[in-house]
Amino acid sequence: MNELIGAATLVVSAVGLWFAYNYSRQMALKLSETRLEAYSGLWEISGIAAPTRLDGWGDDGYLTLRERRELWAAMTDWYYTNGSGMLLTAITKDVYLNVKHNLICGSSDLRPAGLADQINAELGLPADHELDDKVRGILAIRLISLLRTQLKSDLAVYGATYSGKLSEYERFFLLHSEVNLRSKAWAKAAGVDSQWWRIRRWPAVGDRSAKMKPHIPPTRGVPQPTPLQGIAAILSVGGIPRTPPSSRMAMTNALSGSTSSAETDSGIPSGLPGDGDVDHQPSTAS
Repeated sequence: MNELIGAATLVVSAVGLWFAYNYSRQMALKLSETRLEAYSGLWEISGIAAPTRLDGWGDDGYLTLRERRELWAAMTDWYYTNGSGMLLTAITKDVYLNVKHNLICGSSDLRPAGLADQINAELGLPADHELDDKVRGILAIRLISLLRTQLKSDLAVYGATYSGKLSEYERFFLLHSEVNLRSKAWAKAAGVDSQWWRIRRWPAVGDRSAKMKPHIPPTRGVPQPTPLQGIAAILSVGGIPRTPPSSRMAMTNALSGSTSSAETDSGIPSGLPGDGDVDHQPSTAS
């Protein structure tokens, strides 16, 4: 009776675990679909900061102050509409808030702290230099592009990442926004080893003791004795020519170009340069 109750308990537990796993999986899929829809709205809003604008001429090459203010308002509306902001992962939320804040804040208030100094250092300017509107407009496009790549990371969409290699101030921004540059979304742009995902194989417990033994280098200069030394020959085949007669005849014909010589007819020439038989003594029958 107790065995029957135990078996029934195991079955009920297994069924419960299966339903719990299936429910969690369904919720994860539903969350992914909802997140994709919300992220698509933010992606559309950020179209005004397309990286292709950096290839333009004149005022089209960067976001103006008016455009940055309008983008800041649009991103704020998106955050609260339909609860889209709740779908941001913790790291992506930090990136989003820093990017939005940097659209309209003063140069000294750029986030993360120290970003302005990093940019001025790359431009060869004093640390306390006030960044002009053009630099701020270019910075906005660059940071929006970083945000879009991070959005793709949340959705496990690993297409082309950030165009080219990350600059020093972009690396600074991402690292201080807690972004993992070794992830698939960032490894190539960050110049991280592309083999990062290979998991190290730990040796089995039985192998560890062998690997822990001190390594004794082999003695050099002393040849190892052959295991056949001292064992009598099992079969004596006598001496044989190094080259079979048929092959030697073909070699002679090829070298001499004549097949009429007596040596060729006999099948075995008197000798060829560099060729000879193995010295042997005829065996005597006992």
